[in-house]
Amino acid sequence: MNLFGLSVCWSACRDVRPYGVNALSIPGESNLHSTKKAMGFMDIEPIEVLAEGKYLKLVKAGCWEYADRTRGIRAVAIVAVTRNQELILTEQFRVPIGKPVIDLPAGLVGDEAGQEDEADELAARRELLEETGFEARTLKPIVSGPTTAGMATEIVTIYLATGVRQVNAGGGVTGEEIQVHVVPLTKVMSWLKRSARDGKLIDVKTHFAAAWLVEKHKARN
Repeated sequence: MNLFGLSVCWSACRDVRPYGVNALSIPGESNLHSTKKAMGFMDIEPIEVLAEGKYLKLVKAGCWEYADRTRGIRAVAIVAVTRNQELILTEQFRVPIGKPVIDLPAGLVGDEAGQEDEADELAARRELLEETGFEARTLKPIVSGPTTAGMATEIVTIYLATGVRQVNAGGGVTGEEIQVHVVPLTKVMSWLKRSARDGKLIDVKTHFAAAWLVEKHKARN
């Protein structure tokens, strides 16, 4: 699907409540079996933990191996647009792929000790402020779903943030070293292409969000 097709799909979702997996609990052994039982998949093998670290574990169900977080926590990403019609993006070196990645502000919900019951919207506001230094007047959930359903249990909810204003430099917490980019919607697609030519990787949902915003901006002007 090309970017325009993606933007049409996104546009179709923008005026509805988050759908899909949002009503489910975070995948784990009991949820995996109950969900698949409800869907008619009765031949699921018990889950076996193959390896476990501090943050992630490798698990196996039947012949399927996949990654799960050691704590059942969700993720959020934020499509943040300034009053001047600019998209706020982050750039961070990602160790697993060994390259800098251009992405939406994003992070985990309730990953700090004592904040396990953190609401998704509060996490979105916190991550936006930590990573970019921007605060949002309004946050609207757009869509929720898996990021890599073939290899991980992660579920992300994407929010649209409007009325944003910068209150500090951002950059993330200790060790993240996040660069903040504020890119006009009229130039964001060419900026992403130029970044890719420079050897940076562009997160897929960032292409998705940028294409949708550009079409929306054109329709209003």
